[in-house]
Amino acid sequence: MKHILFYGIIIFALSCSNNSATKAAEDSASKQVDTTQEVKPAKTTSQATSNQAPLPLSYVYVNAPNGLTCREAPDIKAEKIGKFDLGARLGLLEKTNIPFQVVDQGELLKGEWIKVRFADYTWQDPYKPLSGYVFSGFTVDSLEADHLKLPQYFGSDITLVDFIEPQKLELSFKPIDAKTFDNLPAFDNDIIIPDTTKAIEEFKGGSFIVETDKSNLKFPCGPHFRRPCYVYQGFLPAINCFLIGQFGEAVYSSFLLDKNNEAVFHLLAEQDGGAPPPSISPNNKYMATFESIDAYDAEQYYESRTIITLYDIQGLKNLSDIQATYSYANKEWEIWDYKWIDDESFALKIFEEGRQDQNGMRIPVKCSYLKATIVE
Repeated sequence: MKHILFYGIIIFALSCSNNSATKAAEDSASKQVDTTQEVKPAKTTSQATSNQAPLPLSYVYVNAPNGLTCREAPDIKAEKIGKFDLGARLGLLEKTNIPFQVVDQGELLKGEWIKVRFADYTWQDPYKPLSGYVFSGFTVDSLEADHLKLPQYFGSDITLVDFIEPQKLELSFKPIDAKTFDNLPAFDNDIIIPDTTKAIEEFKGGSFIVETDKSNLKFPCGPHFRRPCYVYQGFLPAINCFLIGQFGEAVYSSFLLDKNNEAVFHLLAEQDGGAPPPSISPNNKYMATFESIDAYDAEQYYESRTIITLYDIQGLKNLSDIQATYSYANKEWEIWDYKWIDDESFALKIFEEGRQDQNGMRIPVKCSYLKATIVE
């Protein structure tokens, strides 16, 4: 499985893309009429600041599933200068009264060309809010919008689960051999991890949408990881939660988002790289994170080389039901891999001496194996 290395490679790759210039990829042709091009910098001759920009008459939301193309002039043949995603909030600057209509999936949509300005996160260029002309048939007035169906930016109304001070985790260890470790079965209640290659491409600038039982939440990330910046790490069906990562100033953190009520629970982490994806015990008694230093020279910056954190999730219906947290720290070795044995024990593939690989990551020189049993 190589859980620890796998997670480290994801963070390393994302961090590297933060420092390299991003090359725009061509979008595939959209099925939506007039919604085929990705965002390009708006052409403008002025250096208008937000103080000089005209106030919008009202606000509209994009309701085109594949996004809505923005043009330089109110004409279908005008140059395409950008694209607004589903749910984007736009300031209405002008109604042109120039009629336009399209046939979309067999339905005739009538409307007009309207001039709009992007009213939300303007990471393309904070000094030049993207503005232009769009077809009104793919927008809905803010007063008439069904906000439960339109994606809403995450962070405007969240419920944080109270921090739980961890208690000391007592573990007893017993040596095992490599064959015993390799023959342990894998359980299918861990996180469903997305395609990491696609994830890295997404965070050249864009967003992803998470569908909860309450609404659709939109998580943005600007090119070069301009803030706010979130990463979709996967879904944990055993506890009905999404795992979301967030980039801060030289720090990465992870939190769980409850699919049921949108509550947020931040995972404990000692390292700047954040907590690795959690693992669920076979019968859903514990959720655990196995955190070890990953960079070759990181040992000098942290008190412990390994942190194991257990969360008591027995009878969990919502994240607020987590009653206790336990933490174990070790200065002697790091974890290369792990497998649950049962709800009370797990096997560890560890190493005491590490070396640096070609990516600057810490890998083992020689591994040994332990069975760790929770002492209650």
